[in-house]
Amino acid sequence: MTHSDLFEIVHIDDNRGDLALTQAAIEDCCPDVHYRGISNPDEGMAYLAQCAGHGLPPPSLVLLDLNMPRVHGQEIIRFIKDLEGLRHLPVVVLTTSTRSSEIQECRRLGADDVLVKPADYESLVELVRVVLHQFVP
Repeated sequence: MTHSDLFEIVHIDDNRGDLALTQAAIEDCCPDVHYRGISNPDEGMAYLAQCAGHGLPPPSLVLLDLNMPRVHGQEIIRFIKDLEGLRHLPVVVLTTSTRSSEIQECRRLGADDVLVKPADYESLVELVRVVLHQFVP
């Protein structure tokens, strides 16, 4: 993979442990993918706003936790889909929630998929592999 076709994932999740595990899973299955984990949702939105308005290349995919303090994941989906330069950006929600109303609302807001966080590392690697297969060109 050359720099010009670099695939970058931005992952916004307030749980640093989940960020570290996801990064390790991505490195295990797709070492050419660039991973940027952001534990503060406000910082995540600020980074995405920079991508939309200041000439930074947008990420290829956003992974997003749903239940975070201060800023709920659904607010971040709205934020992404309201920015002209990011509307096309695929968003995959990784959550512990299994409430169908939350899942339906995420999809209505524009999330491409809503997946339940796996309980073990091997399942996380497989989930990452499936998601990347779906979105990596």
